Amino acid sequence: MNSRFGKKYYVLPILGFLIGALTISGAEGAVDVTLGTEIRIDDDTEVFIGVSSRYYDKDPKQMHRWNEQCGNSDDLAVTMFMARHTGKSPAFLLALRSEGASWWDISVGMNVEPDAWFLPMVVEPRPPYGNAYGHWKKSKKSDQRLVLTDADCRNLVAARMLHECYGVSVARAMEMRASGKDLKKLTAGEYRNRHGKKHKTEQKVADNSQGNKGNGKGKGKK
Repeated sequence: MNSRFGKKYYVLPILGFLIGALTISGAEGAVDVTLGTEIRIDDDTEVFIGVSSRYYDKDPKQMHRWNEQCGNSDDLAVTMFMARHTGKSPAFLLALRSEGASWWDISVGMNVEPDAWFLPMVVEPRPPYGNAYGHWKKSKKSDQRLVLTDADCRNLVAARMLHECYGVSVARAMEMRASGKDLKKLTAGEYRNRHGKKHKTEQKVADNSQGNKGNGKGKGKK
């Protein structure tokens, strides 16, 4: 445990992924690897930025700036998803958003394949994913034009990130999203579910150690 400016930080293993594991068509799980960085485990934003920085291979400080520009974690995730699939910078994409373009407008304008938005399913998707998947399947069987709302785009990217970062099934990722929580809360909550107990134990041991140093009796004293 380190201390900076009077605040306690923990060196946490941020969940990442192996790129090769994500290219397997139809895979229902993803591979987690760990990476050390300093964040406060009780801070949703720091945990989300830490996990996102690893997932998208970006500098955490820059991710913080983009997060402030987006105003919410869901749109930051879609921004980074679009940057990955278009080769455009987040700044460029956010400029288009500021001019009123929807995420789907940008996706179509940048020639992103519709399939890129969707994960393979082994069960029928439930709300809030049913309509998007239904329209997608119909568009593949006919000339019907696929259109996704901003909410669809946010939900699809959120499920993908939870699935690929944490290795949960696609169905489980969608169930988590269906709770109505934003991606920041879901990402941080899942991280704490997996790692929080360990770091609470470490904190307790460290605090006890400090207490014993302060209250201990000197040699020969009773």
